[in-house]
Amino acid sequence: MIMIDIKIALKSLSTTRVRTALTMLGIIIGVASVTVVLALGEGAKDKIRDQVNFLGPNLLTIRPGQATRDAHGNILGYNFLAALGSSTISERDLTTVSQQPHIASAAPIMAITGSIAPAPGKPATGNGSIVATTPDCMSVMGFKIRSGEFLDNTTDRNTVVLGFDLANHLLGSDMAIGQSISLRGQDFTVIGILAPYDVRATFDNWFDFNETAFIPLDAGKAFNQGIAQIQQISARVAHGSDPKQVATALQQKILDNHGGENDFTVLRPEETVQITDQLLQLVTLLTSAVASISLLVGGIGIMNIMLVSVTERTREIGIRKAVGATNTQIMRQFLIEALIMSLVGGVIGVGVAYGAAFVIGTLLDFMPVVTPTILLIAVGISTGVGVLFGVTPAFRASRKDPIEALRFFQ
Repeated sequence: MIMIDIKIALKSLSTTRVRTALTMLGIIIGVASVTVVLALGEGAKDKIRDQVNFLGPNLLTIRPGQATRDAHGNILGYNFLAALGSSTISERDLTTVSQQPHIASAAPIMAITGSIAPAPGKPATGNGSIVATTPDCMSVMGFKIRSGEFLDNTTDRNTVVLGFDLANHLLGSDMAIGQSISLRGQDFTVIGILAPYDVRATFDNWFDFNETAFIPLDAGKAFNQGIAQIQQISARVAHGSDPKQVATALQQKILDNHGGENDFTVLRPEETVQITDQLLQLVTLLTSAVASISLLVGGIGIMNIMLVSVTERTREIGIRKAVGATNTQIMRQFLIEALIMSLVGGVIGVGVAYGAAFVIGTLLDFMPVVTPTILLIAVGISTGVGVLFGVTPAFRASRKDPIEALRFFQ
């Protein structure tokens, strides 16, 4: 009986191909939108995991903001709003971290807002960040020099090291050692160019080191009334030491510096991945909710067309009931029609999402990932829409009186 209902449904839908196609369009757009959003979130998570693996398991990050942990010390959540306020990380904390016996090296990240121009009076570049740091940043972050040298304790305060991409679009070359550039209206001499860096913007640094100008910490403090506004400290745990134990010890040492105020967090690489996943899940959820509006529109379209179809096929319903069709059979037939439209629209939507994901991947530095789970979600959504918005028309069709239905078209 179900196969017969499916054949009847396909024949009915094929007689109104244009109307059926337009009805499915809303489902196609909705499923494609949600699938692409989920694929982007999954691709971003994979990219973050790859980047954390690249940086290694012994990199600790000290950031402002309190993290919530369970009884075993595992992180449950992080206060992202802390990053928007004044940093609680100080130079004293940097000294404390650097002096710990199990820390091989530590470096601050002080982000500075300001213009970057190839020379005084020249237009500023639209890209690029300024970071004030110390010479240890090179070993901590795993930078490699393409030409020149990195910052050291003997270089002049007004010297700068440029990320690979910034050097090329700012000066037109990655061999621009000795040239002068303007940072916030002040002259800085280029002493080094970094080799291309594999790690892009993550929760660890918030910006792309390939598009960054690195200056000494003293120069950064001069831009900020002599105060070191440190956004984070990155530290390498010495070989053979347990990062978890070192992180626990650092937490207590810095807590003493802050007078017992737990306004910072020491993060291990796996915790960075966990926090980033939480943030991406939140963003993906909110974006998916917006994208789902088109699914609602598509579902309403299915219900509208099915109600019209019930009215147009009143005589058919009466004849079928007159020869013995039950209410359940009539309801099942119309429900199957709604399901076919939503499922076919869902399948096409997934295909569109695959194409869109490929195009988007060529524009980003990571490829969206369509997992089996995402496919199941897409199929589940399209099925749910078909059932939810097909029930009312199917129920109305099943409740028609056969005598009245036949009399309606006499």
